[in-house]
Amino acid sequence: MKKLMIYFLIIVTLIILYSALFESKNIVIKEYPITNNKISTSHHGLKIVHFSDLHFGTTIKIKQLINIVDKINALNPDLVFFTGDLLDSNIEYTDVDIEEFIYEFNKIKPALAAYIIKGNHDYEEIYNKIVDETNFTLLNNSVDYFYLEDQNPIKIIGLGSLLKKDHDLTTLLLPEDELYTILLIHEPDLLKEINLNNIDLVLAGHSHNGQVRLPYIGAIIKPEGAKQYYDERYLIDNTPIFISSGLGTSKINLRLFNPPSFNFYRLYNH
Repeated sequence: MKKLMIYFLIIVTLIILYSALFESKNIVIKEYPITNNKISTSHHGLKIVHFSDLHFGTTIKIKQLINIVDKINALNPDLVFFTGDLLDSNIEYTDVDIEEFIYEFNKIKPALAAYIIKGNHDYEEIYNKIVDETNFTLLNNSVDYFYLEDQNPIKIIGLGSLLKKDHDLTTLLLPEDELYTILLIHEPDLLKEINLNNIDLVLAGHSHNGQVRLPYIGAIIKPEGAKQYYDERYLIDNTPIFISSGLGTSKINLRLFNPPSFNFYRLYNH
């Protein structure tokens, strides 16, 4: 019995070491085609990178950020979306940390545009300073129209954090049926409050897809804001929902059976 306990402890220790030292840094790119007849001819084939939950300073330091930026740029995306938790509110950042972060983050070079929304960790004063110095457009309960060649833009909506009670659903009250509409949210459980009739694609973060997952069981950690929706993909009322598994970690600096990742989409007209 004692030997079995020793073997068990050794196995558990090895799993934890693997999760902390290797899996949390093994970045995966998940690719998805997205088809919709509202996608215009000029937007056909558009390439989108969606990443989330850096929690900079946890498992993602400058070295890892450089690697992430290189991987994103290698895909030559047209648009880049970040769905929250750029920072981690449990970390105190130095001026050097911030300067290095901005310098590397600004190396993300989409061909056309980049958008960012706030996560629940992004309400410190330092966040606004960082975003103001990046190439990303902040959408906080606001809308932007992305035009390319023709007069039918892609409508992009970004909402504030559910957990911070900063989400203003009146942003969704001007439906424009003819426009392909992308909704960016941080906490996926916000979907319970949203009518998706005029939303064609939802991109979210926060859940880390459980961060720690087990075979045949799935997500182990389901944070507030991702109790109902936490897996990587859903279809609700014919609207595809993609929840990024994130790149960093929260609370515990390890991942298991769930490597850090970002998503790569291509838009196609039927």
